Amino acid sequence: MKKLLLSFLLITLSIIIIGCSNGNNDTTYEAYNDEDFNISLININGENVNISPDQKTIYAYFTGIG
Repeated sequence: MKKLLLSFLLITLSIIIIGCSNGNNDTTYEAYNDEDFNISLININGENVNISPDQKTIYAYFTGIG
C-alpha cells in the first residue's frame, strides 16, 4: 500500500513539474504606455469625455443580462 501511495505521489509531482515548466524562456515584455488606457467617450451632448480623470483607474463590470 505504501508503494502504491509513493508511486502515485511521484507521478503526480512529475506531472505538476512538467505542466508548470513551459520550456520557453524567450519571453518579451512590452513597456507600459499610459496612452493605451486614456479612453474618451462621447456624451449625449456630442462632447468627448475622458473616463479616467486624474490618471485614476476605472474598473467596469458588464453583464450579459438584457
